[in-house]
Order: sequence, then structure tokens, then C-alpha cells
Amino acid sequence: MVNHASQHYLFVIDTDTYAGAFDRQMTALCTGCIDASGRGEDEERDYHETFGGDDLFDDGLLEVIDEDGYPRICSMYENPAWFNDGYGHHYRVDDHPTEAGMVRTRLERALSIARESRDPNLLERKIAVIEAEHAGMIVVPHWPAYLSLAIHLDALPTREQEQRIHQRAIAYAARNHINIEGFRLLRVITNVEEIWNLRAEHPAEGQSQEDHHAGE
Repeated sequence: MVNHASQHYLFVIDTDTYAGAFDRQMTALCTGCIDASGRGEDEERDYHETFGGDDLFDDGLLEVIDEDGYPRICSMYENPAWFNDGYGHHYRVDDHPTEAGMVRTRLERALSIARESRDPNLLERKIAVIEAEHAGMIVVPHWPAYLSLAIHLDALPTREQEQRIHQRAIAYAARNHINIEGFRLLRVITNVEEIWNLRAEHPAEGQSQEDHHAGE
């Protein structure tokens, strides 16, 4: 049996804002690099205007294929201090929100939307939906809150790289009214375990893959 392991690193920036709205832009301002989406071009330009021909991250970033098949040098990441109720609302874990409080949050949001709408029946319909979805709810739903940004690195970052990301992330957050709650460095280890290996071009006479499983 042969085991193989590979690893890479995630520089995680924890915030209180949905990271899908800014992950590529913040990464571009921190590293001077963008992915195939082209998002973050202004921030990439800002980086190179500030640091000139700096190549600090030219060989340090790792492209990871996302669920849609596109290469990404960054991604949204879970912030463990928060959770999502499944309806787009985020709550701090330490606040221990109740089901009643979550309903109130949804009703307040529905009222705000209805006030801006010309549909006189919109609020009534939204209230009916909320009541139906929460009817009989026993456990407060907890879903991951993607309020963090993870920058993919193929090696342990240098001190200079860490400081660059830290300083530039704070600068981006200040410009865009985002609150940074902390920074984390994670090691991601992927293990591949070989279960069996039939090297012959064809199985031996009378032998099949089922024979291998029979001995498990």
C-alpha cells in the first residue's frame, strides 16, 4: 500500500462581511495578482504603481480549481465566529441568537424591502413565507458563514509576504468599510491512499477486481 500526501497553505483574512463581494479585489491589492475572471484589475494596478516591478508573489500563489472548473488564487472561507441561518442573515456564534430573534431580523428586513417597493401586497407575502418556513422549527439552523477570504499559497509564506498581505488587507478594508476581525495561516494536507494496484495489462486468468475486494 502506497500513501501520498501533498500540502499547500491558506492565508485567511476573517471579516464581518460576505467575502464573495470582495475576495478577488482584496487579493489583487494584497498580491498584485488576479485570476482569469479579471476582477480586481484596479487593485492590481494600484499594487504595481505602489511597488513597481515587485515580484514578491510571482511564484508564491497557487491556482486551485473551483467547483465550476475555474482556476482561483483565492476563495471565500468560513469564519468560525459567525453562522448563516440559511436565509442570507449572519449571526455571531457568541450572541446565541434565538429562533424568535432570527424571525424578527427577517421581518425587519422584509419591512425595509416592502417600504421601497410599489407592490402593496409584498410585505404580506413575505410575512407568510417567513411564518411557513419557521413553523415547527425546533433547532436554530447553523450554516457556514463565508465572511473570510483565503489566499492560496503553494509554500509557507515568508515574513515579508505575511506583512505585505496584512498591511494591504487593512488598507483595502479601510477603503471599503470592511471590518477585519483577524488573520489565520492554515496548512491544507491532502492524502491519497492506494488501495490496490494491478500492474499486469490484464488480470490473471480467473482473477477479477472482485477477488481483491473479497480479501478486504
